[in-house]
Amino acid sequence: MRTILSILGVIFLIILAFRFFPIVIAGVLVIIGAILLILLFTGVAIIAAPILILFLLIGIVIWVLRLIF
Repeated sequence: MRTILSILGVIFLIILAFRFFPIVIAGVLVIIGAILLILLFTGVAIIAAPILILFLLIGIVIWVLRLIF
């Protein structure tokens, strides 16, 4: 069940990335999402997930700041 939800989360991130972010940030977020999915399947996601989630949050903060200013 956890794997299915993770796959749906990655698909959701890809859709949001292409819909709301510029192409450069969208490409980076798609790559991070793919890396997170691969690490999930190999079992390394427990170690690397917080780092990748931090990168995703930084991307979202940059996007929000660009919208405000």
